[in-house]
Amino acid sequence: EILAAGHIGPLMNILKGSPVAVVGAGPSLDKNVESLRDFPGLTIATDRAAKAMTARGILPDLVVAVDPRPYHIAKMLDYPESKDQVLIASVCLHPDVTKAWRGRVRYMSHENPGTQFFDHGLPHLFPGMPALYCLGNVGNMAVQLAGELGAGKIVMVGQDYGYTDGKMSADEWVR
Repeated sequence: EILAAGHIGPLMNILKGSPVAVVGAGPSLDKNVESLRDFPGLTIATDRAAKAMTARGILPDLVVAVDPRPYHIAKMLDYPESKDQVLIASVCLHPDVTKAWRGRVRYMSHENPGTQFFDHGLPHLFPGMPALYCLGNVGNMAVQLAGELGAGKIVMVGQDYGYTDGKMSADEWVR
């Protein structure tokens, strides 16, 4: 299924210096989400931020998911509006995660030089699959993806990487 689906290769360097907003689900997203409404470039949302943005009528252009845990990620990506959105999915995602998604999926692999699985396992399983360097979390992967797409300025919204006002993440938003 993954090999038959599209991958991120055709998207590389398409932005030619256009701005990108990379949106995470940190607590600051609650107060800054409206600034994305008229953002002049591409928006890339992390898995948890996508639903929050969409609930406010701000549709991300791309959504990134890398965490393989289905019980954690599938519910974040299960919302009706995803049918009109594009998911950039790790080849390591559990199949239940992509089943929850209703829209188009493009895959990416990972690289992490010096590790057996990334150096030898993934390239063997997914030959020719474009890979991004494995950077530890979905927000970092979204920033790296923006760079590979050819972004000029990258604006980070909701990428707190810490507690703000005692909160670890943005509120659970629903319509």
